[in-house]
Amino acid sequence: MAELIEFPDAEDLFRRGINAAAPELLGPGVTAYVKLPPKFSDLMVLVTRTGGIARDMVTDAPMLSFDCYARSGGSADEGEAVAMAGRLRSWCASLERDGELLGVPVYEVTGVGGPYRNPDPRAPEFARFTFTITAALRGQVI
Repeated sequence: MAELIEFPDAEDLFRRGINAAAPELLGPGVTAYVKLPPKFSDLMVLVTRTGGIARDMVTDAPMLSFDCYARSGGSADEGEAVAMAGRLRSWCASLERDGELLGVPVYEVTGVGGPYRNPDPRAPEFARFTFTITAALRGQVI
């Protein structure tokens, strides 16, 4: 039987990476999720795989969207959400230079869109900004 290549769960990998870096990167109290929690925290990030391709036999290139939420109380002040999106987008780009995320090789990170204002009708008290990347991640032989 040929060797099998297993790819990481990209959503969970980035969620764990963000949560590990959050206090220094985004400030205290920011939590990343792969599924919206029943009760929103004041500052949070939702990581969602929105597509992607297998680039070759050993490289997956998931497309990931990051929704950055900040409680705004319904005001027009979206500063914290857009700042969080900008910092997180820069962190994603830095993974290509670092060459890895939590031990998984990262070959390339490409911005696909955003950050852009993306109001969430389920959460009118929050500002939400979204951006999307693709990240080339190496699988491992199992």
